[in-house]
Amino acid sequence: MATVLVVVVSAAVSLRLFVYPTAAATAPARADAIVVLSGDRGERMAEAIRLIDRGVAPTLVHAGTPDSDFVRALCSDQTQFAAVCLSPEPDNTRTEAGAVARLASQRGWDQIAIVTSTYHVTRAALLIGRCSDADLRMVAARPEIAWWRWVAQVAHEWGGLVQALALRRDC
Repeated sequence: MATVLVVVVSAAVSLRLFVYPTAAATAPARADAIVVLSGDRGERMAEAIRLIDRGVAPTLVHAGTPDSDFVRALCSDQTQFAAVCLSPEPDNTRTEAGAVARLASQRGWDQIAIVTSTYHVTRAALLIGRCSDADLRMVAARPEIAWWRWVAQVAHEWGGLVQALALRRDC
């Protein structure tokens, strides 16, 4: 009975944190910049471009290793809008958070829309929130991946969340 209870509670918490994250609000009406975190399978950048097209922000920032031809073009300044590409080393959510916070501070940005995959919203909000005083609006982009990839991503996020909460509480 206890095992069943642990499985049910773990599944419910996982659904709330990584499949239907409460940190993901509706997209803001306005922001100083839209930031896309690396690790995209296409859903993050597509959502960010929708926000740019709606006029939510004048600047698009990509943080991390360019992961598509579009991002490589973005980073080589072949776009119709202001773009900034950050390449923190090593490329992970923690270093991306620090790089985004430094850029926001340098540019005086007060509100930032952070676009990442649904499963990544909770941990990204925690890490970037530790580094930046800006008002962060998390925008969840739902990836179209197989169920087993969801399970793998949720397991990865649990590991990252434990590390962020218990092992490394710095920016």
